[in-house]
Amino acid sequence: TQIDTDNEFLGITLGLFSYGVEFYSDDHGDATVHCASNAPTMDDPYVAMARCFSALALVFGIPVVAIFCFANCMMFSDRAFRRISFCLFLVTFCQSLIFVFLK
Repeated sequence: TQIDTDNEFLGITLGLFSYGVEFYSDDHGDATVHCASNAPTMDDPYVAMARCFSALALVFGIPVVAIFCFANCMMFSDRAFRRISFCLFLVTFCQSLIFVFLK
């Protein structure tokens, strides 16, 4: 995708899996954002590691949320809650590593 270079460049917004280039549009008089799925300069190993740990946090987090949905209507043993707490620890550990890699 091509970015309109005739307008004034305001900034770039980076996400884990996408990026957006913000520029001032003369036609509308306000700032617009052009979004794309992959930034051309996103070959940074820290961003790749942050992406991996965000996917791991998602893998560990979805079952925990599903179990918490059933925790009110089903009886779980102490062992099940210990497993849930360990998964929550893994989720918070993976999330904290995302912040470390994206310092």
